[in-house]
Amino acid sequence: MAVPALAFPMFLAASLLTVAAPVLARSPSCPDGWQAGPVQNKCFMYISTSLSWDRSKALCHNYSGHLAALSSVQELNFVKSLCGSSSSGCWVGGHHYNTNTGNGWKWSDDSSVWNETVFLGEPLRANCSYPACEVATSNDLCTLVTSGRASIIITEKRCSESHGLICMMNHVDRCYHDHCHKEYFIAIIAVSGFILATTLAVVVWLLVYRRSKKRRRSREVLSASAAALVAPQWKVFTSEELRSIAKNFSEGNRLPGNAKTGGTYSGILPDGSKVAIKRLKRSSLQRKKDFYSEIRRVAKLYHPNLVAVKGCCYDHDSCTTRNELTTKSGVYSFGVLLLEIISGRRPAQSVESVGWQTIFEWATPLVQSHRYLDLLDPHPGIADTGVIQKVVDLVYSCTQHVPSVRQRMSHVVHQLQQLELKSAASEQQLRKRDKHQRNISNVAIGGPDSALKSTARN
Repeated sequence: MAVPALAFPMFLAASLLTVAAPVLARSPSCPDGWQAGPVQNKCFMYISTSLSWDRSKALCHNYSGHLAALSSVQELNFVKSLCGSSSSGCWVGGHHYNTNTGNGWKWSDDSSVWNETVFLGEPLRANCSYPACEVATSNDLCTLVTSGRASIIITEKRCSESHGLICMMNHVDRCYHDHCHKEYFIAIIAVSGFILATTLAVVVWLLVYRRSKKRRRSREVLSASAAALVAPQWKVFTSEELRSIAKNFSEGNRLPGNAKTGGTYSGILPDGSKVAIKRLKRSSLQRKKDFYSEIRRVAKLYHPNLVAVKGCCYDHDSCTTRNELTTKSGVYSFGVLLLEIISGRRPAQSVESVGWQTIFEWATPLVQSHRYLDLLDPHPGIADTGVIQKVVDLVYSCTQHVPSVRQRMSHVVHQLQQLELKSAASEQQLRKRDKHQRNISNVAIGGPDSALKSTARN
């Protein structure tokens, strides 16, 4: 799961680097004090300080360059224009030398090409192995550019003379004198920051997703285990049902025994079977899961002197140790109260045929047969079947056995407000319809009377 998720920021980073590559790879402008030459990626700088050729070469190296190495007529003309203010000429990087093995000629960038088309009119010796040879001499030769022509300085003395100089550098995407280009750093920081932020967002999302997934799985497991704790043949009674069966846990129904744990009461189920209801006070079985586990262990015991377990009841309304149960028990109580209001009945009433009957035992058959009007209070009230059905549905959604399934109180209030608005609109529409029908009746009655009156007058 983590690899595909992390692949997204990696792919995004690759895309950003692809987009930023032209910016990063684009040749920047020449550094301060340098001028771009006619050929791409070459920068030139004129220094008016008069120095010898060797010192000029060293100075250019200090500027991360070298004495100018010319390779075209365009570069020669450009260098002449830079050196135009110097009457004595400017040093460039051409250097002719003689050694024991022979003579040679190189530019200061270590290239050995002498472009004869650049230095037209220079005298050449045919018996020299290099076209830059002027004369057979043991002295090194240095190249000086003047505003008129490119001159070869013949004597070593003149190579040691002081002249201005032209430096050259191949400008690439790098830092000059520890001053880096701002756009390079801006692009790097922007791309790195975006990659970091995206990666952190994905990591946080993964952590939240995994945590929510674990919670969802744990809830499903707990729900399944809680459902499996009680056997299907058992009946989970409500507290109202048990109060009805035990006659509200009256003293007349109390059986002999120790009352410290809550007492035992006799009762009769709707099918006529007699039961004993053991009422437990708060003990170590605080949680619903622990309570059902204990009931399950008791149900597995078989002995002639033990009675079978018919069911159980977990009274949520008595659990106030957790805020969640308190809220859900309040919703349950409100659902019971709502059913009392629309039916006009008590939570439990005495019925001759079955004894004590809870309000839900009375209402459930009517709801299943869709006899919603029979649920209404006999006194005048709402007669809209649709509104009654929605209120009853709301009652049963508030009184589910599982607290987590019950509606929130805010949702219940919202539904009641919607029903109130709908009921008011329906009532207003009925009033308009009745008024319209009365007007039609008055017109129908008034017509013949008018005709009779007019006949009598005639």
